[in-house]
Amino acid sequence: AMDYIAYDPGTNSVWVPAGNTGAVDVVDAATGKVRQITGFPTGEMEIGGAKHVVGPSSVSIGEGVVYIGSRGDFSICAVNSRSLARGACGRIDSMPDGIAYVAPTKEVWVISNKDSSVRVLDGKTPDRSVQHGHLFGRLLTCASCSYSLIGERQKGLEWARRALAIE
Repeated sequence: AMDYIAYDPGTNSVWVPAGNTGAVDVVDAATGKVRQITGFPTGEMEIGGAKHVVGPSSVSIGEGVVYIGSRGDFSICAVNSRSLARGACGRIDSMPDGIAYVAPTKEVWVISNKDSSVRVLDGKTPDRSVQHGHLFGRLLTCASCSYSLIGERQKGLEWARRALAIE
């Protein structure tokens, strides 16, 4: 099953994590030629009473590097966007969902829906987390319910939580 895909304007390629195959397909947007990165771990999980094979499922384009999140082993791997050589991989303690490369800070933000959290990793070495003091500090507030996003550190990780805004 396919979840997230991304377009890399630097290489004119579309990156497609192909979850249950343990591979990521890289499609040249001009020619349609497909290159494949194989060998990502897969795993089994139960959804709605049925077993499903999961593997690489999310992708984010960095600076010459593409970050791949895998539900198969909870890893985030850096891949060279031109050579497709795999670089450093790191594991987080919860299943990754969405990934976003944050260029100004050169960080990779990984969302985990399982525990409603965000992990912040160093973009150069995704096997290391980045420590921030209350990263989200009420930067976002919902206009309809007045909840805002706050940061909280627990067990060395930065967590994003909802909090009621009190004026």
